[in-house]
Amino acid sequence: MNEKLERALERTIELLENCKHSDKAVWFRDHLHRLRDEGSQPSAIRETAEAIRSVLAGMGSFSDLSLIPSTECGLSIRDAHQLQWRLVEELDSVTEDILR
Repeated sequence: MNEKLERALERTIELLENCKHSDKAVWFRDHLHRLRDEGSQPSAIRETAEAIRSVLAGMGSFSDLSLIPSTECGLSIRDAHQLQWRLVEELDSVTEDILR
């Protein structure tokens, strides 16, 4: 389960950095590092999953961000938004499984 969450977080960080939201990427990176450092502790996994779920939807959340990719990354605005929604769904699903 941790591997799925780690991969989704890595892709989220990459998307945010490619769309000039490095400040938001830092938050996700901090949680990725915590997961990697303390991932064997059930309480750390649970707290990380709860924190991630808390920023997925609503005003000012990950799903609410306006993404405009840099030209260097090769993503169109549409591609970035589609990836954003896939990542929201994936993070929601993986964290839900963790919290069951």
